[in-house]
Amino acid sequence: MIATIDNPESWAMRITRNQCYDWVKVNRFSLLNVPPMEQADTQQTDEGLLTSDRQRWLSRIINDLPPKHREVFHLREVEELSYQEIADILSLTLSEVKISLFRTRVKIKDQITKIDAYGLAN
Repeated sequence: MIATIDNPESWAMRITRNQCYDWVKVNRFSLLNVPPMEQADTQQTDEGLLTSDRQRWLSRIINDLPPKHREVFHLREVEELSYQEIADILSLTLSEVKISLFRTRVKIKDQITKIDAYGLAN
């Protein structure tokens, strides 16, 4: 039984991604010049690289936000200010703060989802 492919581009990207993951699994020791006996250290290093890579992507996504959205996001998520405090600081209405924060979170989530799925941003 032959299945139909609704979106050939995403299908090709998924196959390419999976092939790359398979290749890295097989060849990661030769790439790192680490003997197979040090697998536990390699796994810890892999996790550290993934974490730092995710942090770089998140910083890039946040820096690409419009200034108002970036400020609102920073004041809420980093400074942990209330919506009213943010509205007072930026001379915005409470609803503008909520809408801006909602749109910013949606944009960040969408970008991270794209990166996780395909390794692409924008």
